[in-house]
Amino acid sequence: MIERFHKFPFIIIDKNKKITNYSNNFENIWSEFTKLNIRNLADFIIEKVERGEFIVNLSANIFFLVVDKEIDFWVVNFIDITNISYKFEHYIDIDSFLHEIKNPLTVIDGIMQILSDKHLDNYTMECVKIVSSEIDRIKTLLEELKLIKQVILIKSEINLPEFIDEIIASLRIIFSDITFKVEFDPAIDKICGDKQKLFRAFYNIIKNACEAKKNSVINISIFIESSIKYYDKLNNVYSNMVKFNITDLAGGISEEVREKIFKPFFSTKSKGFGLGLSIARQIIESHDGKIEFKSINGVGTTFSILLPL
Repeated sequence: MIERFHKFPFIIIDKNKKITNYSNNFENIWSEFTKLNIRNLADFIIEKVERGEFIVNLSANIFFLVVDKEIDFWVVNFIDITNISYKFEHYIDIDSFLHEIKNPLTVIDGIMQILSDKHLDNYTMECVKIVSSEIDRIKTLLEELKLIKQVILIKSEINLPEFIDEIIASLRIIFSDITFKVEFDPAIDKICGDKQKLFRAFYNIIKNACEAKKNSVINISIFIESSIKYYDKLNNVYSNMVKFNITDLAGGISEEVREKIFKPFFSTKSKGFGLGLSIARQIIESHDGKIEFKSINGVGTTFSILLPL
């Protein structure tokens, strides 16, 4: 079995979730994981595979995981798809691709719903629940991929203090150990935008900050950025922009991670699709805004979002 993939880098993980062997050509890949602060590589890979996520996006390459599962060990092969991924993004119609996936998925989902209404034995019923859960995860991924490609906005007036309070209230349920400090410019109370999508963008960014360090403080400051103006081409006028700074003191982001932080499917966490910041940037930019970040090693990171006022 191992010989079948001898030309690809591989690792062997035993039943105790320990790496017991690896190929010589895997050493460079291992160093890339180390740069991303992924310390327990076996746990990272196993959690990804068990969730059905087979793309690993490192600072230099994108790999597809091919896994052979035996009774006592796994062989995980790393197949470099960097060039394939690039060609796919530039030459394949993403909308058609997503549509073609969604069609059979809808049929499978329908069959699972029919089976769930039948009187099945416990084992079969458990299998139906697992398949249905995985279908929901694929649906979520497809929706997120659509957001990366194109964002359709439904704009309305947004009460800014209430908007921020809603985000923090939602995050406090998950991060009870985090302290949120919010500072508002009293001159700002409303903005115009798609509330649902902006909620998702800010939620993703602040959630990342919360995950960076336990028992931490997240500082959120909101003010008018007087040095930058937004040009409205339609009405030929300039207007102010509101700036949101979201700061954590979690020690900063490594240089290797900074380079790819907004790229789809890139993540140093074992959970999730690695799309949160990609989607956030797409939503912000679709509002004629801008997102950037500054990170200081040993100190922390500040994400700055500019939106037309």
